[in-house]
Amino acid sequence: FIPMALDTRGYLYYLQGYNHLALMDLQVAAEAGENELQQFNEALKHEQHRVADIDLVERQRNERKKNVAVILYHRSLAYDATHQVAKAKRDRERIKELGFEPSAMLH
Repeated sequence: FIPMALDTRGYLYYLQGYNHLALMDLQVAAEAGENELQQFNEALKHEQHRVADIDLVERQRNERKKNVAVILYHRSLAYDATHQVAKAKRDRERIKELGFEPSAMLH
């Protein structure tokens, strides 16, 4: 399965007002996205000496980070809608750690 596909479905649930269904998808998507990013970073540590184009690798890493940030932003909206303010705040803080601003412009 693909985290961004679950993110899309979860975000659509959120837009339709099905916040608890949205959270089910977005929680799995966020965990999977974070795991993919971690695996990418771990693989890069062990294979960095083989990288021919470090700029390409950095673009790929940034794209993965942005995907995670988008998923977390969508999840923060669903958390806010279900009155889970502390969890929403934690997601927004993680988005900033990834280097992005949590806003509707993050897509």
